[in-house]
Amino acid sequence: MPERRPPWWPENEGWSARAGWPRWWFVLALVPIIFFVSLGFLFGRRGHGPWFLWPLGILFVVLMIRRRRSPRWFPVSRLVEAAGKLADGDYTVRVPDVERGPMRDVIQSFNGMASQLQQSSEQRRRWLADLGHELRNPLTVIQGELEAMIDGVHIADPDQLAMLLDETALMSRLLDDLRTLSLSESGELKLERESVELSDVVDDALAPFREEARRSQRNLVAEVPPGRIHADPMRLREVLTNLIANALRHARQSVSLTATRSASTWRIEVADDGPGIPPELRTRAFERFVKGGDSKGTGLGLSIARDLVKAHGGEIDISANSEHGTTFSVSLPDTGFDSSTPG
Repeated sequence: MPERRPPWWPENEGWSARAGWPRWWFVLALVPIIFFVSLGFLFGRRGHGPWFLWPLGILFVVLMIRRRRSPRWFPVSRLVEAAGKLADGDYTVRVPDVERGPMRDVIQSFNGMASQLQQSSEQRRRWLADLGHELRNPLTVIQGELEAMIDGVHIADPDQLAMLLDETALMSRLLDDLRTLSLSESGELKLERESVELSDVVDDALAPFREEARRSQRNLVAEVPPGRIHADPMRLREVLTNLIANALRHARQSVSLTATRSASTWRIEVADDGPGIPPELRTRAFERFVKGGDSKGTGLGLSIARDLVKAHGGEIDISANSEHGTTFSVSLPDTGFDSSTPG
């Protein structure tokens, strides 16, 4: 189908692929009809009847039109139509595949792109629904408690106010987590890398949890050899904080953090002795808002840990079973700083 309007096309009519096909079919049928009529006239002048040419001509025209209308002849038209639907937000649109030819790869690429857009759209809808749910929970608690205080059902004593403060802290942490995820996905997450002693980062990450571990009678231990790492200390501490918080929520008696150093990699493991992550959740552990059991977290901690580790050029994986609990392993590239290098 030509992109420009042909000279014989009416000026007051728009020219498009879908509008042009009927006119092309007419032209396609008219040419062989004229040809066979001319042959019939020629044979008629010579005394031969043209009766045998009419069935042949009609058959030829029908076959040509069917061939012209087959998907192999106008995949571009279908692609244009499907692209228009895709631009309008219909991510379920697909273009029928062709048997062979250069357009087959184009059609398959288009269908693959449409499938990815459809998956992204569905994930976005689920994400917004989960976000609304996570924000609604603390707001409902705060609203209910404040109304009870106003009605005189509850007294505004320090315990009640502390509980409300915890709920506002949960909302604040959720919003901070959302901002970190947004920066990570948009590629705007900036790392302030520097040479830091890994043990110092680990101590800073463990500090907020020592009192909680003491009250819950859980052991919180760390084994980190001397050595430096080239990383963003704040973001690395955030990774460890999320992993430690997750481990404490599920541990029975102990949580351990160990670090080992090879020729080119730091490996940090955070392990608990809890029941382990169920197999059905293990593959989704790093997805947003995925929480196990009665977890009181935001469901974003592991997603953030994964994104921050990737931003450092590292990897994070998980192993779990019902006997030995869950272990998160973080591998970070070692840029070769010697442990004796002064800070």
